[in-house]
Amino acid sequence: MTLKLFCCPIKIGNKQKIPCDYPDIEHGGLYYESMRRPYFPVPVGKYFSYYCDEHFETPSGSYWDYIHCTQDEWSPAVPCLRKCYFPYLENGYNENDGRKFVQGNSIEVACHPGYGLPNEQTTVTCTENGWSPPPRCIYVIPVGKYFSYYCDEHFETPSGSYWDYIHCTQDGWSPAVLCLRKCYFPYLENGYNENNGTKFVQGNAVEVACHPGYSLPKEQTTVTCTENGWSPTPRCIRVNSTRKCGPPPPIDNGDTTSFPLSVYAPDSSVEYQCQKFYQLEGNKQVTCRNGQWSEPPKCLRKYFNIHPGKISMYSRSRPRTGEPVEFVCRSGYYLPSNSHPLRTTCQDGKLEYPTCVKKY
Repeated sequence: MTLKLFCCPIKIGNKQKIPCDYPDIEHGGLYYESMRRPYFPVPVGKYFSYYCDEHFETPSGSYWDYIHCTQDEWSPAVPCLRKCYFPYLENGYNENDGRKFVQGNSIEVACHPGYGLPNEQTTVTCTENGWSPPPRCIYVIPVGKYFSYYCDEHFETPSGSYWDYIHCTQDGWSPAVLCLRKCYFPYLENGYNENNGTKFVQGNAVEVACHPGYSLPKEQTTVTCTENGWSPTPRCIRVNSTRKCGPPPPIDNGDTTSFPLSVYAPDSSVEYQCQKFYQLEGNKQVTCRNGQWSEPPKCLRKYFNIHPGKISMYSRSRPRTGEPVEFVCRSGYYLPSNSHPLRTTCQDGKLEYPTCVKKY
């Protein structure tokens, strides 16, 4: 006969005593672990000796202690606490030099005048991984100070020079990106070279127009100037296109310059034009590659008619797409807080008008 033993909750009074599973002690462990493990889970009331690793100690301040199985699981809940010794504080006051603190303790750091902790903090905390932030007093530059700086070869300042001034502001250093990569557009073999030799800077994206039958790698249409140069490299490679295309995609306020066909051969190209009072944005030519047309252009309004009524526009000429526009409320009207602002810019052929309300 085989005898099987099961560990069940023990009920005392109105409470159930739930047994404890094997304790997972971070940065330490039970003594005689391999011998004790088979006896778990254990009932409430049991206790075992345990130890802590180097740089850690028990809540009682020792390298070993007892862990108890209670009604609320193991006690102590955090058996091993990190020990943090306060270092010598250069450019600061050292009344805590060499003192021991344990995980969870926070201490105020006093630096000499003109110095402070990083990010204007005033306290450091002993954590599981040590001091956070590290106790060190760094020179604090007051807001309003500025210094001259230079950029390495192939880089320039946001103003387009090889040197400039960096300013300490309330929100940090300005400019935030000190040196921007310069990218000169190369000669484009098997492509159109209107940008040949033109300088672009980090963050600029340029549309690349290849000859029919050629394309950027992975059929991309733009390249971007990054910190490491052009991505992808501006080069037009041969595209093995075999699938035909249907009619070119229609666009609002524009059309193709030629009568559309029902089927186009691979590498065929079609040009677009806009209606009167609209201007073309994007590449006017689309190409059939692998059964798909490349991205068509957009036709955006050149000018906008200003709605008469309770607002007036400062500019005497009608605004073009992309130009800023500034309005003013007419006499006897004011701009409420829930209105669009008086200054706006046309985006994608749309203009948001402010709403002026009559004064009481």
